[in-house]
Amino acid sequence: MISLAMFGFWCLDREIYLTACHVAGVSNTEADEMSRSFNDDIEWSLYDDVHDVFEKLECHFPDIEVDLFASRLNRKKDRYVSRMPEPDAFAIDAFTLEWSDCLYYAFPPFSLINRVLQKVAEDEAEMVLVAPLWPTQVWWAALLKLISVDCYLLPPATQILHLPHKPSRRQPLTKMKMAVFKLSGKPSKNIPDVACELIFTILA
Repeated sequence: MISLAMFGFWCLDREIYLTACHVAGVSNTEADEMSRSFNDDIEWSLYDDVHDVFEKLECHFPDIEVDLFASRLNRKKDRYVSRMPEPDAFAIDAFTLEWSDCLYYAFPPFSLINRVLQKVAEDEAEMVLVAPLWPTQVWWAALLKLISVDCYLLPPATQILHLPHKPSRRQPLTKMKMAVFKLSGKPSKNIPDVACELIFTILA
């Protein structure tokens, strides 16, 4: 790797002179385009006003301390981790933390579920995960291996999921079923042969 000093001498030998100047963010649209792109339509949250889903969930798992994938609009716990800087967030980017010191709650974007399961196993984490019943997904087998207690079936997704910043928007996957999974990355706590006998209880 060329050091900054070597690069400076290289430029001087060729009579190349570099200067730096500040470009206001409003004018620097091309360079900042990727960092400014934000898809807020993946910020789905449990809609508690109707079914009190999270309140019921906490009755079964009262030790939940941290909401790992949240924002100020959809957080379920006072201690939450956001993906972008927020003044009230406990931390930024859940994947930079070690998930080994408490019981976590996670309702991640569906595209991150596989990565979440990998980290649960790596950190031997304890987690309450809200995720779709989706046996055809590549992450389903990994999910089954981490289940530590019976699972809870949730009401239809169209009834319990919403976007806090777009209250009238409902989950477009109308046939999707959602469930609550208690996961453990500690092999001693996993249910053996869970793939053959996955038991669901209606959350109440």
